[in-house]
Amino acid sequence: MPKKIIHIKVNPKVRRSSCFFLFFILISTFEMGAQKFTGNVDFGLRAGLNMTTIGGIESSGLTVGLTVGAVGKYTLSMKSNLSAELLYTTGGMSSNRTIELTDVKVKIYDKTHLHYLAIPVLYQYYFTDVLGIEVGPRFGVCLGGKERTREGNERWESKKLSQSDYHVFDCGILAGIYTNDMAQESDFSVGLRIYFGLTNVMKDEGSNKNICIQLGIGYIIGE
Repeated sequence: MPKKIIHIKVNPKVRRSSCFFLFFILISTFEMGAQKFTGNVDFGLRAGLNMTTIGGIESSGLTVGLTVGAVGKYTLSMKSNLSAELLYTTGGMSSNRTIELTDVKVKIYDKTHLHYLAIPVLYQYYFTDVLGIEVGPRFGVCLGGKERTREGNERWESKKLSQSDYHVFDCGILAGIYTNDMAQESDFSVGLRIYFGLTNVMKDEGSNKNICIQLGIGYIIGE
């Protein structure tokens, strides 16, 4: 017996309000920390490999992409930072289906690629000198995208997406763990992140939101 999928609809205004509420919480944390501790502001670079999909769309699978951009980090205390990043990052999904044409079954492959300019604002806390966690909102603007389709072993056919196909604004929650040898004052860090979107990606598709798993590295250049 097929499983029944239950979709819970949330008012888009409520989702956007949640994002901005989290943003203001982090800003408040930053201001309180700044009053107690005058820390350093460091800048650096970040790059990573993405595995993305769009949740809520039937038969959606993972597709591979990347993230690259700049990082600004403010030291709140010996164990915590506030990080803001400006990133180019990808989203999208892949799927396949089988159709029957004159007694011949043909497999159809579909891929959706989206390009975002994203700004994560993250609170980072170190449990030890090596291991830490980070959490916060991510705000993004979709710069465009395309869909690719292939029948069997035929060549891929591409179609550019227009703004009537996707929502320009994206907002969600980002969380992760990372390693950084603070005892040795290392400039390198390695982290695993997961992003859950709170706003719909594609128009006229019901509930559909970005999901991303990312393995990334960071390098702090200095003040």
